[in-house]
Amino acid sequence: MDKAQLKYLQMKDLKEQLQINLLQVFEDVNITNEEHILLGCYETNDVRDKVLDHMCDVIIKTVDEAH
Repeated sequence: MDKAQLKYLQMKDLKEQLQINLLQVFEDVNITNEEHILLGCYETNDVRDKVLDHMCDVIIKTVDEAH
């Protein structure tokens, strides 16, 4: 396995662990958008999951750039 593949796997593992940790923080938070509200669906986690995924990407990119 070359350095690029190893770094990819490390970043993938880091993102997965970060998502788990952030989800623990946000698991009780219900984030909805206007479309969900108009449809009367208040229990969806789609928006929350997108926010968490984006947060993980930003954090990992910031940490990666610092190294």
